[in-house]
Amino acid sequence: MSVLLILATMCVAVACDTQNRPNSTAAASISPTPAYSPTAELTPAMTPIGTPTPLLGMQPGCQIAGYYRYRFFSCWVGIVNGNYLSVGVGRDTTVPNATLQQIGVFIVYNGPYDVISDDNPDIYIIPNNFGSARITAVDGIRFTLAQTGFYGDPTPNGQTIIFDLATRQFITTSGTSIPATPVPTDTPTR
Repeated sequence: MSVLLILATMCVAVACDTQNRPNSTAAASISPTPAYSPTAELTPAMTPIGTPTPLLGMQPGCQIAGYYRYRFFSCWVGIVNGNYLSVGVGRDTTVPNATLQQIGVFIVYNGPYDVISDDNPDIYIIPNNFGSARITAVDGIRFTLAQTGFYGDPTPNGQTIIFDLATRQFITTSGTSIPATPVPTDTPTR
């Protein structure tokens, strides 16, 4: 659009002097058309959408994407020391069937479980031949775990154990602490 056409349009809406400039005395009673800006059309208004906040606490349906060696029966996401942490609890799938003793796992990932960027999570084997497990309660950063069957179903004996995330120890129902040592992750877990 040429500048002359813009001025002519303005002069139709507003009284102009002989040199096609808006007459300031006549323009006082009529509001002029906004001035043309060549960059106005090139810079669209951007509406910030913010960063999505992950769902905190216990997670529904929580198989952590890409980690197929482990079958999780429960997961939790929280903020610990200003950072997102995700916990997956279940079993190691390298044990082939329900007739064998299952290996229970408690895994700590850096980041929310739907955006895991942690290729080296801390993997803890639940001690005392506990078997596969699920989270039944969380008190702060202490997790109560209950034994499960092969498919995550509760077992009738009701055996439980606690994992303290701060000290990285398992605690039996009798109060005995069992230090937890992460399993080496020499091979990728994905």
